[in-house]
Amino acid sequence: MIDIPNILRTKTLEEISKIATSIQDKNTRYLLLGSAFLKYKRYQYAYEFLKHVKHQYPRLFSYAAFYIGKHDEVLESLKDSNDILDLIILTISAAYTNKLDIAKVSLDKAIKIDKNRTLELLTEYIGNMPKSPYRDAILIQISKLLKRRY
Repeated sequence: MIDIPNILRTKTLEEISKIATSIQDKNTRYLLLGSAFLKYKRYQYAYEFLKHVKHQYPRLFSYAAFYIGKHDEVLESLKDSNDILDLIILTISAAYTNKLDIAKVSLDKAIKIDKNRTLELLTEYIGNMPKSPYRDAILIQISKLLKRRY
């Protein structure tokens, strides 16, 4: 068994690619390469590898899908999550796809877990998004959700 976290911490993308060629198990190779491309913010490549292991690693797959705008796939992969970060990604993806009922439920779940952390993560994610009409629309949708009763 290879130590993927250690490889990701200590190796460059080029070194990881070379290591991956020696891995016989396809799923392990896909996980390693997908994780490496995710780390280096090469999201399309990460998505292409992680889609092969999305049922085993829905969080990693969803993050790659999120960053390339495949929000419907994020909704499917994270729909059962109870992790705050996953719920934030789910909320934003639902808002992007105008599925406000899902966004409300996800945001409510996150706020019930930890309101301050949820608001901090929302601010961070939305603040780091490139300025665009989509970002502005998301900000409006999230603001409406937050004003309901929080």
